[in-house]
Amino acid sequence: MDVTTTQGAAATGGIMGFLAAMGIVFMICLIAYYVLMVIAYWKIFKKAGKAGWRSIIPFLNTYDIYEIAWSKKMAAINLVLFVVTIILNAINTNINNGILSVIIGILALALIVIGIIFCFKLSKAFGHGIGFGFGILFLSSIFYLILGFGKSEYIGNDDTNSPAV
Repeated sequence: MDVTTTQGAAATGGIMGFLAAMGIVFMICLIAYYVLMVIAYWKIFKKAGKAGWRSIIPFLNTYDIYEIAWSKKMAAINLVLFVVTIILNAINTNINNGILSVIIGILALALIVIGIIFCFKLSKAFGHGIGFGFGILFLSSIFYLILGFGKSEYIGNDDTNSPAV
């Protein structure tokens, strides 16, 4: 057996071991992040008068946070647009239609605009200003923790101007 081959095999094994360790560390960090965000959402939901357990269920927590910040109607519109965009994108992957690509782009742009407006509505629903809205927009994880664990109080959204029940 050649020395070069043995060294190459050892180096490959070392690299694969390192990548596996990095993958495990990444997964642990990802799980910790998810748990932290669920806790933050739980606290936000409690402040808004909703059951905290709803923060655990993926689509339900999105619906609820949009309802807290905006309205039931916008929560439903956001989720429908999201699902339609995913379905159309899956269809377009197989047929690669130019018009369908434009429609998907327009829907994605609408979702981005709704998401940006949502950040400022959520800020306002907890009595904060435009600066806090930019914080939610650019550093959402940190600002969700601030909303959940800080002294922020839910004052209601524009639609109801009272706590959501």
